[in-house]
Amino acid sequence: MVRVLQLVISLFLAACQTGQVVQPGLDLSNARAIAELFLEKQQKREEGIYGLEGISRVIFQNKVDRFSSKQVIVAERPARLRLESLGFFNQRVSIFSTDGENYSYFQKGLAKVERGRVYSSVLLDKVGIPISTTEAVALLLGVPPLSPRTLILNSKQKGERLLVLLLSPEGSKDTLVFDLEGKLLAFKRHSLGGPSSMEISYENFRPVKNFGYFAYEVSFFFPEQGVRVTVAFQELGLNSRISRKTFMIKPLGKSAH
Repeated sequence: MVRVLQLVISLFLAACQTGQVVQPGLDLSNARAIAELFLEKQQKREEGIYGLEGISRVIFQNKVDRFSSKQVIVAERPARLRLESLGFFNQRVSIFSTDGENYSYFQKGLAKVERGRVYSSVLLDKVGIPISTTEAVALLLGVPPLSPRTLILNSKQKGERLLVLLLSPEGSKDTLVFDLEGKLLAFKRHSLGGPSSMEISYENFRPVKNFGYFAYEVSFFFPEQGVRVTVAFQELGLNSRISRKTFMIKPLGKSAH
């Protein structure tokens, strides 16, 4: 997460230490501090969370199809990812796996495991999700990838939420939506003056030991492609030790796992 060096804030809501709502225009210096606090809190989460393992129910929908499946998801920053779809009897139906440099792909009925170097659209080509593996891992962990360069911030109230607008020197715009406790509820990215390229929302927050809370449901929407993906975790573990072998698929003769 970027350390915000310059802030330009138009803020109409703030919460003081007692949780009371500060009326618009009464204490902009306090509002500024709260905005900075939320971003700092998000940065610390990014520094502290590096991996997850979970069992989930995934709903995938595009312009022509819709289906759901049980999936085992393993993710580790910056770009290690394993997506394993299971059938009704928990048999493996498909596996996509990458160690960040190379990928492996297995689908029931294929004669062999497909292997190759990771490229920018590999997730789109293999599982229908139009983001990079690095972006997928970061978003699953609840720490959206932001520009490493200094950003200008503008914030405003929308109901009981705080909208934080980040403008990059390259012209892209990111919007982060927080609740009044500082939990990240949504993330949107689009080019300046253009349509959004991705919209992510976080729900079903549950307490997690050593992390305070974590969103057990993540929804992805890609307007240009008309793709929606909802990941609802049923079981979840954070920052456990994950073997590098987890992100490889053995040849079929040795069982695809």
